[in-house]
Amino acid sequence: MTKRHASIFLLAVPLLLGGCAPAMGPKVREYCQNSGCTKEQQYVAESYAYRVKLLKENPDGTFSVNYAVLPNTEVAKIVKNRLDDLASVLDYNNPDWGPFIKEFGLRPELERQEKIFRALYARLQLVDNYNNFKDYMGERSSYTPQEHIRGYDASKVFVEDVFAAYPFISDRIENARSSGMLKEVERFIWSARK
Repeated sequence: MTKRHASIFLLAVPLLLGGCAPAMGPKVREYCQNSGCTKEQQYVAESYAYRVKLLKENPDGTFSVNYAVLPNTEVAKIVKNRLDDLASVLDYNNPDWGPFIKEFGLRPELERQEKIFRALYARLQLVDNYNNFKDYMGERSSYTPQEHIRGYDASKVFVEDVFAAYPFISDRIENARSSGMLKEVERFIWSARK
């Protein structure tokens, strides 16, 4: 591994993972200490708590990460914090990071990461807006647990055709438009395609 790759890795790991660790471990340790558990029991309880909360068991006995325990809004906050960190680091007037970035030639890589985080943040906001739209239109059952709808799901964020995946249309709006109750006041056309 070259010096440049090592420096990118050392910079990227805290930026990417800093906000993703849940604060469940200290709570489990405190509960175990108050219950009179040994150190070994505390370690087992903490490991099992993460396994129960953040993993789901597959039919073949393996485990996969259950990201849905994180609400989409929480993931958006984490990504926004990463964007703020990158903006601070990439600031040309930053006396701490400026010389380091210049010395190791990290600016193009960090700017690329910033573009990726911006795109991810925009998609997360799109998913939240679509969920709000469906709620406001009354198209979702109030009996459905919100964590099933509002939980982070990578398959909902990374879609190929955004317009097909998130059609902001409603039968109620179309019915009101066809019956004449809803009249056009102004027209605004926007397209994300170039």
